[in-house]
Amino acid sequence: MVDYRKLFDLTGRRALVLGAGSGIGKASAEALGALGADVFCADLDEAGAKATASAIRAAGRRAEAARADAASGGDIAALVATAKTAFSGIDIAVTTPGSISASGFSTTARRSSTASSISISRARSSSSRRSAR
Repeated sequence: MVDYRKLFDLTGRRALVLGAGSGIGKASAEALGALGADVFCADLDEAGAKATASAIRAAGRRAEAARADAASGGDIAALVATAKTAFSGIDIAVTTPGSISASGFSTTARRSSTASSISISRARSSSSRRSAR
């Protein structure tokens, strides 16, 4: 039988979660912390990111928080630099910013004529399932 605890052990890994202030991002940050990762929590709602980081620290993991706007290339570049400095690198990157309203789901990112590229060394990729509606 597969040892799933060992398979999902993230001890010593450093994660950056954008959208960690609430919802799926908050749950993702908390799950990464519970699996052993140190977590840098970021969100447009800085108080929410700080609350998530506080909960992760209370559970015994290292966590930091910052405000970042997912629609701002400058904010994202600064966030990555700050997280890499704080944790001496990033192994895992998760992005979940968005909001749900009466009219449906909408991401916080806006189209821009400027594209930005962020390089995260040793980043792990993960696949996700999307359900068709």
